[in-house]
Amino acid sequence: MASPPFEFDTQEALQRRVALERTIAAVSRRLLLADSERLDAAIDDTLAQLGQFVGADRAYLFQFHEDGLHIYNSHEWCADGIEPQRAYLQKLYFEPASLFGRTLLSFQMLNIPSVAEMAFEIPEEKAVLESQGILSTVMVPMPYRHRLIGFVGFDAVRQRRTWTEADHTLLELAVEGLCNSLIRRRDELALQASEQRMRDLFERMPKISVQVYDEQRRVGRCCTKARANAVTPTPDGLRPRPPSPGVRVG
Repeated sequence: MASPPFEFDTQEALQRRVALERTIAAVSRRLLLADSERLDAAIDDTLAQLGQFVGADRAYLFQFHEDGLHIYNSHEWCADGIEPQRAYLQKLYFEPASLFGRTLLSFQMLNIPSVAEMAFEIPEEKAVLESQGILSTVMVPMPYRHRLIGFVGFDAVRQRRTWTEADHTLLELAVEGLCNSLIRRRDELALQASEQRMRDLFERMPKISVQVYDEQRRVGRCCTKARANAVTPTPDGLRPRPPSPGVRVG
């Protein structure tokens, strides 16, 4: 006796859910283990894996320039035979009043199953998508501390595509991992820059004179220069002590 159709659908949905969870685990682990130098490669791999899983022809990551007004395509994956667009998308004005702007700034996913049938308030939006051969697209915002720092998009170029709720779940979770990785690298680079500024400041200091005391409260003076330390002789032949509550910079 043949199985009812809904049983087949349930089994297929279960298999897809298992694949979904494995994909989320794989991309999350890859991003978590990537250090700053390997993060770009990990992002490229993540976009490829996500794009293939949801049946997209192109996957990409946009970030904001420092001016907060323009965006640039920092990473891109394309299926075989699909023309890359990244080189043409390096400084685009992000229009807050557009459909894209309003949706992403409200931290909502933008899902357009049919670009041809979608009504755009700003005609240029549709023209930009059609110029890239995009038939369907979905874009996922990357919010951080109540601010949009970028978004990840997936395009269908060969034929229209309607992404499922399972696809939406995968994309939202994966994009959260991408966002966290970018923030982590930003913080690491900021820390490195701060440490370098402190080293440069120390190197430029001509001389630091530190007054130290022994246990009998007798005074000695330690003169410190960049990359060199010297102790000024005293009548008692005192030596500098490690910093303590009795140390005074002068």
